[in-house]
Amino acid sequence: MPGHPDRVLFKTDLVTIGAFRCRVDDPCFSDSGPLPQPCFVFPRTCTTIQYPDRPAFVADPTVVTTFNADQQYRRRPLSRQGDECDWYGVDPAMFREAIRRVDPAAADSGDRMIRRPFAASSAALYLRQREVFHLVSGALAPEALLVEEQVCALLRSVVAAMYGDEVVQTADGQPRGHRTTAVETARALIARRFHEPMGLAAIASTAGTSPFQLSRYFREATGSTVHQYRARLRLRASLELVESRMPLTEVALALGYSSHSHFTQAFRMAFGAAPSHAVARRRLAAR
Repeated sequence: MPGHPDRVLFKTDLVTIGAFRCRVDDPCFSDSGPLPQPCFVFPRTCTTIQYPDRPAFVADPTVVTTFNADQQYRRRPLSRQGDECDWYGVDPAMFREAIRRVDPAAADSGDRMIRRPFAASSAALYLRQREVFHLVSGALAPEALLVEEQVCALLRSVVAAMYGDEVVQTADGQPRGHRTTAVETARALIARRFHEPMGLAAIASTAGTSPFQLSRYFREATGSTVHQYRARLRLRASLELVESRMPLTEVALALGYSSHSHFTQAFRMAFGAAPSHAVARRRLAAR
């Protein structure tokens, strides 16, 4: 609602990203209500968080806080700025899967799978989440697949930070042959439909695995994310279309880009020149 301190900036079936900017005198400051899904949160200011059954702790920019779905808690102010934070809601099954790799007992414990209310947030982790946050809060809407994979990577890092030196990775129960088949099925699907705006969940479903697993398997097998792989196919296909003198706006839309500028920026980053310059060089070389 207008004036509410909580804003959703990005949302798919797998992830939700929002900004909470709440003044101390706002009625929502002390109790903003239970969360609809498990979340990890990066504070920008300093507050105190109190769970009903746990000691209070300081939530500041050096930690990442974690919440189960429907978690009850209250805030107390530590600064005049109130509570300013960036939050990441995650599909419960995906969050549970991330925890199961390091703490199977917690993952199988029902609705209270998150047992560590906060963890140390390294400078690198804090910077990475800010990059994701700026991506979804910019003027151009980012591709869902890109954001979903980046949130998966953040989730892995957050869970590792929750357990620290105690973490012991467990096998996911999938044989190597299954992993290879899942990756190759995903690659085949993307090769056929790279111009379509498919999200991570749709690709993983076709590959017969979960979004969280596919994100990890794909990077381990290919050295790139699913989004990077799709982008490479799109950009290589764009060379044919650009050289045919198709208008750049039509090229962008045909390949799944949101705009002429989005396509041109991606092309320049991949090939080191704007589409028009690349075509001009090709024509000069052909003389």
